[in-house]
Amino acid sequence: MRAIVCVMLIVGARGAIRIVGRPFGTARFNAGQLDTDLVFGVQADAGAPAGTASSLHVDFLGQGKSVHEVELVVNVVAAGQLRSSSVLVAEGGTP
Repeated sequence: MRAIVCVMLIVGARGAIRIVGRPFGTARFNAGQLDTDLVFGVQADAGAPAGTASSLHVDFLGQGKSVHEVELVVNVVAAGQLRSSSVLVAEGGTP
């Protein structure tokens, strides 16, 4: 028998970013494999200075109860200043 598990994710933005669209969604797992991707839109505030401290807070809920939460740091950069993931790793970041 294959177990189906649903986990609700709720995303909140802090700092110079905001969520575009729905800030929540349900991830459905079938036998430990994610059935479909769960996508959240994120946009930097217009005119936000590069380097503004920002983050995404994600709450994971199973059967209506909080089962995990994570804070993801987001580095806001000026348009055209994106760096490759290999540069980020070399500087101690994660892609």
